[in-house]
Amino acid sequence: MLEKADLKVKCSKEEYENIEEGLLERIGCLQRRLREKGIPVIILFDGWHASLRGRVISSVLAGLDPRGFRVRSAAKKNACTEGLPYMTRFWTELPAQGSIAIYNNSWYYGLFEDKADSAKKSEGAELKVHAEDVNVFEKQLADGGYLLIKIFLHISQERQEKNLEKLEKTYGKDWHKIDGNHVKEKEYELRYEIYDETIEATDKRKAKWYVIPAEDLQVAQREAFGVICREIETALKDERTDENYRLQEDAKKVPDVLSGFDLSLNVSKDEYKEELKEYQKKLQKLQFQLAKKDIAAIIAFEGWDASGKGGAIRRLTSLLDPVGYRVVPIGKPTETELQHHYLWRFWQAMPFPGEITIFDRTWYGRVLVERVESLVKEQEWRRAYREINETEELWRREGIVLIKFWLQIDKEQQMARFRDRENTPSKTWKITEEDWRNRSRWEEYEKAVNEMLFRTSTDVAPWVVVEANDKYHARLKVLKTVADEFDRALAKP
Repeated sequence: MLEKADLKVKCSKEEYENIEEGLLERIGCLQRRLREKGIPVIILFDGWHASLRGRVISSVLAGLDPRGFRVRSAAKKNACTEGLPYMTRFWTELPAQGSIAIYNNSWYYGLFEDKADSAKKSEGAELKVHAEDVNVFEKQLADGGYLLIKIFLHISQERQEKNLEKLEKTYGKDWHKIDGNHVKEKEYELRYEIYDETIEATDKRKAKWYVIPAEDLQVAQREAFGVICREIETALKDERTDENYRLQEDAKKVPDVLSGFDLSLNVSKDEYKEELKEYQKKLQKLQFQLAKKDIAAIIAFEGWDASGKGGAIRRLTSLLDPVGYRVVPIGKPTETELQHHYLWRFWQAMPFPGEITIFDRTWYGRVLVERVESLVKEQEWRRAYREINETEELWRREGIVLIKFWLQIDKEQQMARFRDRENTPSKTWKITEEDWRNRSRWEEYEKAVNEMLFRTSTDVAPWVVVEANDKYHARLKVLKTVADEFDRALAKP
């Protein structure tokens, strides 16, 4: 795609100054309309080293209200996400509704640099960042209502060399250390091929690339304004309609997955006490070994109200080092969380290498409570099956141990536990009006659970259904499953 940019086009300073005021007013007005409609925008400025991205970005910023945007750079290290899956940083940096995030070097920086380094090492060197992961990320954002504008500033090798000389005269020989750029003056041909192939592979309908000629700074500034304003205007007109999303599997009948489990399974109190201590001690040792090998783990708990999630988590963590794990309770989204993609809050809690994150309720709320309570459109929760599978597959490829539990009880057992909570003073805080309301929609939730298990139990992230009518059996199955999965992860070379 790079060859399509006309590097010979010119624009004099006088010509640009004549249109500059109009451009600034136009983009400022559009920013205010974006805020009113609550549309989040991400603008990526990528391109050659020394393509003067900073100058182009500054010209755009001159027309924006500084309270409504933030500029970031992937070229600068982020200690908060160091060691986490590559895309974590960009998920956590997502702008809220009505705000703008601008990147001077985006997530493509890591992809470009990784490809360049790998190409110099050997032709078949393994990449740390993959274009497909980027495509998945960008599609999820676009489907989630984000406007994504991707700009690549293209210059010739001759212009790059001239710009490098000017930058060195202005800032000194070490100028590139200031903004994180690692100048590769002798790699133009190699990088041309990498940039061109990557842009081609990631140019999608909802995440389109705009290659802008930047031989002439005024041309680059004018074209950048034009691209950004046109894309925002299109979004404001609601011309970007959601696809009529349907899974191919929708034609299939969803089986009654839950009916295949024997809820009469039970364990005696003596057997429970003996095995509980055994598994807790084993998990204590396994946690240390995971930390030693820098293996991260995510343990996700879902289940009916009063199915025993909290009790299982307490037994699971009883002897673990509290420094090496955290429990993340997931409730109704906060005002801030509602301003972001529904997966945003879960990426905030990614475990660092050697650590364990335990979710008490999870991202599956999208296809359970949000589906049943009609909090989102049907196409949104249906699309979530794919998005969740993609996300979990990415986590597994990053080496994270992922264990998903559904704690299953029957309706009669739930009623008995609700009554027990009502009649026990120390437990009354556990029962709420919402619990009773959810129970009244048992059949709807059961249908949603069956479909969730059917569509999201994958080879890389299978569901473990725990027969939980008997709490002793449920707790031991959870501990045994976690211990077995940790053992498997530690056994891998």
